Amino acid sequence: MKAKTSKLLKHLAAAVLAAPCTAMAADTPASPHSFTANLGVTSDYVFRGISQTSGRPALQGGADYAHASGLYAGLWASNINWITAFGATGSAKIEVDTYFGFRKTLQNELSYDAGFIRYNYPGSYTPSAGTAKADTNEVYLSFGYKWVSVKYS
Repeated sequence: MKAKTSKLLKHLAAAVLAAPCTAMAADTPASPHSFTANLGVTSDYVFRGISQTSGRPALQGGADYAHASGLYAGLWASNINWITAFGATGSAKIEVDTYFGFRKTLQNELSYDAGFIRYNYPGSYTPSAGTAKADTNEVYLSFGYKWVSVKYS
């Protein structure tokens, strides 16, 4: 009987000590920072209507940071083969995109997004005749209302 009472008192003491911690955790405000990541396998990486992997599978992944103010930034990568498929010589087998911007949704369901994206193709390759290096910068601006949006890059 004494062992059961002692065990019960230990559990009761642990519960009493844990209760303030639970209450403190509930009172802690949510962080304005959020981090997310993604990983996917696709049957074909198609961008703007053009296959980036010549109809082959792609392994893709990314990481994103967002702040409650609307500021965001991220990194995304995928395997590709379109550079050498279009005649370039060398080894450009990956695309790495870096981006940042600011987006906000207003109370009346209007939204906007302004940002910058850099498409990088690391590796050593020589573009084919009449083509340029693939690395590209884009600035974009988007406006939306409910489920309709317009974007200019």
